[in-house]
Amino acid sequence: LVADLEAQGRLRSGDRGDLSAVALIVNALSVQPEIDMAPLDPATVVMDMTYRPLETAFLKAARDRGLTGVDGLAMLIAQAQPSFRAFFGLEPPSIDVRRLALAHLGEGS
Repeated sequence: LVADLEAQGRLRSGDRGDLSAVALIVNALSVQPEIDMAPLDPATVVMDMTYRPLETAFLKAARDRGLTGVDGLAMLIAQAQPSFRAFFGLEPPSIDVRRLALAHLGEGS
């Protein structure tokens, strides 16, 4: 996927050059990246796949800059729904999974 998107000029991986035109930054590292949020376009979305702590320094820096920040819990929950369907052949129960997960993790709402 990365090779295909790079060939189309739609993705730059590993390049820490000019980030002013970047639409999405995803942290999939086990450590916090050192990215200067200042040059990012206000419409940039920043996602950190980490969900503990929910508000990482990376996400806080993005949100302090006014950017949309998406925590890893959103991804974890989104992945769980099709997995539930695949494993059990049923629709997931209609419950507030995020609220339950936050309570379990000891995080605020």
